[in-house]
Amino acid sequence: MSHEDNPSRCEDMTNGNDATPNLGHENIEMIPITAPAPAPQQPIEQLEVQTSPTEDDTVYPNGLKLWLAFISLCIVSLLYGLNLAIVAATIPTLTDHFKSINDIGWYSSAYSLMIASFTITYGKLYSQISAKRVYLISIAIFQLGSLLCTIAQSSSMFIFGRAVLGIGAAGVDSGSYVILSRLFPPNKRHLWITVMGSALTVGLVSAPLLGGVLIDWIGWRGCFGFSIPLGVVAMAFVWYAYNETTGTSREDHTLSLWNKVQRFDWLSTLLMLPSFTCLLLALQWGGIRYAWRDARVLVPLFVFAILILAFGYRQYRMKESASLPLRIIKMRTVLAACWFGSCANTTLAITEYYMSIFFQGAMGYSAFQSGIRMTPLLAGITIGSLGGGFGVKWLGYYNRERLIFSFPWWFSEG
Repeated sequence: MSHEDNPSRCEDMTNGNDATPNLGHENIEMIPITAPAPAPQQPIEQLEVQTSPTEDDTVYPNGLKLWLAFISLCIVSLLYGLNLAIVAATIPTLTDHFKSINDIGWYSSAYSLMIASFTITYGKLYSQISAKRVYLISIAIFQLGSLLCTIAQSSSMFIFGRAVLGIGAAGVDSGSYVILSRLFPPNKRHLWITVMGSALTVGLVSAPLLGGVLIDWIGWRGCFGFSIPLGVVAMAFVWYAYNETTGTSREDHTLSLWNKVQRFDWLSTLLMLPSFTCLLLALQWGGIRYAWRDARVLVPLFVFAILILAFGYRQYRMKESASLPLRIIKMRTVLAACWFGSCANTTLAITEYYMSIFFQGAMGYSAFQSGIRMTPLLAGITIGSLGGGFGVKWLGYYNRERLIFSFPWWFSEG
């Protein structure tokens, strides 16, 4: 007998009733009732995120203040991109002015070294202290570095200004994404992150040409002084327009500021910074100023090894409280991405810097003409970045894009 012949029987079975009608000797076919299983293609973590409440009690701004705050992020991203690339256009002029061709490597390395050393520290700061406060301080440090570069009277003072600029840049780079995440809900962030990233790309692409114009018009100091008024505008917009509303500030009001500062792993930064400084000194001096077997080269290398081992031991002892927890270091994807990014940025820095020297020093072009001839390089970077981004979105994989876009890079450098 099928279940269609006795609907009440099916209803009793479905409702879990124990009563069984007298059916005699007839055989009854039992049909198990099972609950539908969740979609297999979605992981458990994703299902949990989808069923959770929307972003706690965060209140997102709107109206004029929203757009003023977002414009300030774009201005800062533009300045960040410009300062990454504009120094390449000024190197021939700087070396001629300061008579310091041996310091060329430091003009970029001081900036990059500070970004690498302080980015993790700023990440901790943004998670413990008011993001608005930290972001404004970062912009102020960035402005101070620009001012020091503008008024520099020696190569050493200019390098110091670039180092201060790098400390501020580490803060504004991390903080821009923190602030943006508190301006827009998750379903809109990817669009505005792209817009903010475009501002950084515009800075990178326009830096050689803009630097050439400023050098030919008012001199190399204008390449760093022009960002000061723009930075002041960005600070004013952030101060007026961005307010940390309920649910957006992670600051623990039960702790004093000194207690929060004590929770940071400052020792890791103090170990990383001098270690890489010693490495750069040894690489700069070795084979140029001193022989590689000279003690003035070997001692910095030895100090670098000791400090980097101390940094690693510090991360091991601090566990999850460390600046760079070991569980992150052990991730193969993170290690591969860091190695690939290091190789790509090293190649880009060498090409960008020495192309400027070649065009202005060897070919005799002006700074503006050199900038025009360097524009295709950075335009290609923009096309590659957009192509890689759309490729990942379309295919869902990032490894293939890295391999595909590496072939033109190898071909051009070879």
